[in-house]
Amino acid sequence: MSGQPYHPHPASPDERLPAVPAQAIIFSRSVIESFPGHAFVVDRKGTVLPGGRPGPIGPALAKGSLPMVATVVREVLTLEQARYTAAEINGDAGPQMFQIVVLPLESDDKEPWALVLARNDSLGQNFQGALVDSRQRYKDLVECSSDFAWETDADGAFTFVSPVGTLGFTAASLIGRTASTLFDQAAMPEISPFTSIDRIEAMEVAAFDSAGNRRFLSVSSLPLKSRTGSHLGNRGVWRDVTREREQETALIEARRHEASVSAVVSAIHAETDRTRVLHAAAAAAANALQAAAAVVFRRNPDDSFVVVGAYPEETSSLRTELESVPLALDNGELTFDAEILPGVVCAPTRYAHATNGSLCLAPTPGTAWSASDRRLIADIAAQLGTAIEQTTAHENLQALSRTDPLTGLFNRRAFLEEAERRLGHAIRYQHPLSALYLDLNNFKAVNDLLGHRRGDTVLQTLARLLKSKLRDSDLAARIGGDEFVLILEETDMSGAMAKAQIIAESSRRALASLGTAEKPLGVAIGVAVHPAGSEGSLDLLLEAADAAMYRAKTKGGFSIDPAPEDGPA
Repeated sequence: MSGQPYHPHPASPDERLPAVPAQAIIFSRSVIESFPGHAFVVDRKGTVLPGGRPGPIGPALAKGSLPMVATVVREVLTLEQARYTAAEINGDAGPQMFQIVVLPLESDDKEPWALVLARNDSLGQNFQGALVDSRQRYKDLVECSSDFAWETDADGAFTFVSPVGTLGFTAASLIGRTASTLFDQAAMPEISPFTSIDRIEAMEVAAFDSAGNRRFLSVSSLPLKSRTGSHLGNRGVWRDVTREREQETALIEARRHEASVSAVVSAIHAETDRTRVLHAAAAAAANALQAAAAVVFRRNPDDSFVVVGAYPEETSSLRTELESVPLALDNGELTFDAEILPGVVCAPTRYAHATNGSLCLAPTPGTAWSASDRRLIADIAAQLGTAIEQTTAHENLQALSRTDPLTGLFNRRAFLEEAERRLGHAIRYQHPLSALYLDLNNFKAVNDLLGHRRGDTVLQTLARLLKSKLRDSDLAARIGGDEFVLILEETDMSGAMAKAQIIAESSRRALASLGTAEKPLGVAIGVAVHPAGSEGSLDLLLEAADAAMYRAKTKGGFSIDPAPEDGPA
């Protein structure tokens, strides 16, 4: 077997197919099964992995008989770019020419693999060989060939072309024209097939047609030499492979698209913490699109927007800017491409045919979104609509399980969990923490004489008052029929007593009209403090506040009683 392709030099970067990131090419058995030729996977050592159809190429490659192909495989795995080459193998039926495309793959164990696609092109090669045997025979066959045949002089100018012309140019307009002027000079290989002194086989080059559109051509050529060996020019054929390359690129893009959407869906399903589902989805979307940042917004019933998922999660100036993207609203609906920030795109998320949020992404500096990227963003956003709705439902259930339905304050279970956490924080950082235990005086008389609806109004009124008098860092809960507890962080006895006095005076005014003349409403408040730098437990703190509340209750009206600061709390 001979492993030398017809062009004697290694495939240069200019001979590669359009660059495709390795992570975008996801191996699928369907590629091997559907490819009309030989298809198999190799690793960096050239080992042919099972499950493919290597034909004669695989064994030859494994034996080291195809050094040029092995070099191309190594280049593909190093550069993560698709490459093209050709190889001739001598078998029982004579020499066979194969066109070979090598694509980078992303393997499960992160070791690089390459997908080798080989097609037997012996018939085409033999046909081209027949063309160069005889000039007359060459010209006769050219007229019936679908490939474009040409001949150049020593300077690379056309001296003969197929009568039908090519790339929208007539044959007459090409005669005398330097061949290289048709091609993309930035992508032209160092050795031109129109001036090369060596045989060139299936070199892929980029050209421009008469309308300025980019086309891909597979060019083969032979040098023409005088009897003395001087170079007279070149003769060869080229074939327009633009459609084939577009189909290959479209297949790769479709695989990438499918894999990216699947990655986002998998991230949503794999996250067991339902509060982090949309953060995981934002990270997966940013990774799939190589974005610098991604933010998922939820649209609230009042048309306000709130961030429910973000990548990166830590605070950054870019994320902060992205959080202003709700300005993308146009008459109440999100536009797809909101140019609030340079390059930022926003796709609406929907559930039940209604916009319920938005996915916004910022590109990596120096990059721009392609049309394919925009389609992918829209498809990912379509998956997020349901995830946003499910997350909202989960949050609502969580809120219901932790909230007193009548007052909207924390219930007993949620209060104990949160208060325990805050006491631990106070002990760790040696801060004071206070507890206020509240109980209504004569509340039973309101229920008995004025009805339970009035009683509910009393409880709701007191709950609203407590919320209005507390800081965001304070904690309020209804833990019994008419019992309330407050936790005040970083508050000593002096501060706690002052807060209790404010609540007592405010509740005196708020509840004045809700009780009965014979048994007016009142509030008994017990105050206990966990001093800074001390140890203790939540149970002891609440017991001290509860005992103080009962002492205040014996006084009636709106009374306050502090627990001893040297007590068990």
